[in-house]
Amino acid sequence: MTLRERAGSAEEEPPKDEGPPPVSDGYMDVGDKRLKVREMADILASRFAFISGLRTHEGYSIGYSIVTFPDSHCQISFDDYHLLVTYLLRVPPLEETHKGYVLIIDRRMDKWSSVRTLFQFITSFFPDPLRVIFLLKPEGVLQRALEVGYRSFVDNFKYKVVVCQNSLELRNFVAADRLTMDVGGLLKYNHLEWVQHRMDIERMKSSAAVIAESLSEFGRCLKETELPNDVETTERILEVQTAEHDAIKEDFRISIRKGLSLLRQVRQLEAKPEHEQLSPTRFHNVAAIERMLLQLEDTERSFDHFWARHLHKLTQCLQLRRFEDSFRKLQTDFTRHLLYLEEHREVGDGVQKVEALAELHQEYAAAAMEDVAAARALQDKGEELLSAKDTEIAGSLVPKCSELGRMADALASALDRRTQVLRLSENMHRQIAEIGVLWGHISLPRSRLINHNQLFLHNLALGCKILLVDKGGRKDVMVVLYITANTL
Repeated sequence: MTLRERAGSAEEEPPKDEGPPPVSDGYMDVGDKRLKVREMADILASRFAFISGLRTHEGYSIGYSIVTFPDSHCQISFDDYHLLVTYLLRVPPLEETHKGYVLIIDRRMDKWSSVRTLFQFITSFFPDPLRVIFLLKPEGVLQRALEVGYRSFVDNFKYKVVVCQNSLELRNFVAADRLTMDVGGLLKYNHLEWVQHRMDIERMKSSAAVIAESLSEFGRCLKETELPNDVETTERILEVQTAEHDAIKEDFRISIRKGLSLLRQVRQLEAKPEHEQLSPTRFHNVAAIERMLLQLEDTERSFDHFWARHLHKLTQCLQLRRFEDSFRKLQTDFTRHLLYLEEHREVGDGVQKVEALAELHQEYAAAAMEDVAAARALQDKGEELLSAKDTEIAGSLVPKCSELGRMADALASALDRRTQVLRLSENMHRQIAEIGVLWGHISLPRSRLINHNQLFLHNLALGCKILLVDKGGRKDVMVVLYITANTL
């Protein structure tokens, strides 16, 4: 979803209560110093200096960024001044700051000593290029008397200084529409509102930094994840990492929602305005929020792609481990089935016994064929996994799929052979039952007539042939023996 689509969605849905703000106010880096957002807010709220977003125009057509030191009667330490200037000069885009700065210092209601202190601060620290300083000099009677003593350091200052008697003279150099109202310009500037918006932006940046840190740690964890060799561990890793992924996605959702809300608040317009419709004081803040939202979207999109690849790898691993578990179980079951068939080769000594064996085998074969069907289904699943053309799992799947097919064919064939043997045995014993009386008509030693069944089986094994002959509705049995009397 793009930034514009998110904005539209956020306007349609009522804002959800995200709960109370966190106790931590967030941190920010200013230069080489790390401090709390609240600490920076206190320095900005002093109104020692501000940057309104205005740039010079008349006389300075290049358009230098204007930094204003208003007549706030506020004194701060050099360290705070250093932090303040460092922060203010990073608000405009780089292409503006590279051109240079113009300072407007208003000390009309202050003292020359305050001017000297500020000039000393500027001498000690102010990033180049500083093009010119416009000074609205002190207007008090006593300060006018002291002006002669202070003008020397102003005239000999390292930067160009233009001393103005009043705001009218200042407008000879900088147009009124490029100045705030407190120095005689036309722009309404609400410093406390600007500070509030900037600190909200910094809190948003701090939240984004926390997300980025969590994302970096999570990404490192994913890269270092070794694929387990069992289903249980794989499922646990997948569950834990999915929960962490969902938590990070929720952080993205909350940050983007807050960013869109802040964007509407700074714009003070429901629809996205053109840049010309924004006041200079809002333009930089709007640009900063939009830039941050786009960065969040890009980061979220990259995270989604990375997670999709990792999730696919974990899911493939889980499917492979489940396949291997099922394969090992089927291997054990097939070995048990074949051992059972090897141990149960009895063909029975009568029709009833054979029927009982056949019924028992039929029940066993039905259960065994379920494993055959499971093996063929698992083989199909393995071939489906192979269709993904994942070289990492192909080496393990190909031989197992072949083995599944071989085992299924072997067991099905063994079960079928056992069925055929029992069917032949049953047919044989039924024939024996039908011709049992015939054995009494064959002149044989009594010892040969003790067990007709055994004799029949013996003769059948040697090649006897039994014929049922229909004689006028009466079936007689003819036994043609291909053996000699000595054999009998």
